[in-house]
Amino acid sequence: MKSYEIVDKNYDKTTGELQSFLLIWDDGEPEIKSATPQNYLLYIDELYGFLDGDEALVFDDNGTRISVLRADSNTSYYLSIDNTTVIVDGRRAERLLTGIKAARERSVYSTLRAVHEQVLKTQVRQHIINVLYDTFKEDDRRRISISDTGWVIDEYYFLDWSASIYSKEDDIEEPDYTRVNNEAVKSDRSYQLVQLRHNSDMDDVRVSINGESYELTEIEITFLSKARWLLDRHEYHPDVPFWMYMKNRHE
Repeated sequence: MKSYEIVDKNYDKTTGELQSFLLIWDDGEPEIKSATPQNYLLYIDELYGFLDGDEALVFDDNGTRISVLRADSNTSYYLSIDNTTVIVDGRRAERLLTGIKAARERSVYSTLRAVHEQVLKTQVRQHIINVLYDTFKEDDRRRISISDTGWVIDEYYFLDWSASIYSKEDDIEEPDYTRVNNEAVKSDRSYQLVQLRHNSDMDDVRVSINGESYELTEIEITFLSKARWLLDRHEYHPDVPFWMYMKNRHE
């Protein structure tokens, strides 16, 4: 990154929060930056190594180790608390960066803990699910592709980490836009291709991975159940015209 100097900061008169700052690049060019969590960590805290994915941030919250590391994606992060790791991406990533700012400035870890807890409730632990991929039959494994955001089955049916089913072309991380009064306004028009629900309470399920025992969360059991349903969809939902339509749609 080019050298720069921050020469002015603009604060909200009511809240006292930093709104923006003016920096001068080494070639003399001025630029105003919004004080987003990412810009703050990059330009003010100068956490280049962390935001480039080269270094992890580690905190100690009364003996509990909290670590954050950027994942392969520019907008995804590994967040680990008590040796339980989740991947934070999409809309939660900015809140995570806000939590990092609070942890560094005030040793306040509540936001990081809240993000971790929310992800655990609404998303699978990807490292566990991806290991369980090996428990599927070889023929089934050939039909599953593992991506950063979920599993793609038969090159078309996308099962994301929240155990929702979409078609592959419906990328829920890419915003949709609606035209409103000559402006393009962000919207979200993604929709689940198939919605499935359990009809009864789930039994506890434990798995052993590399000698360690893990109890699967409800969302992880749901994810694996939906993966099985998609693999055997013609048996579970023998609607020939519907599946022919879906096949023609992505060929």
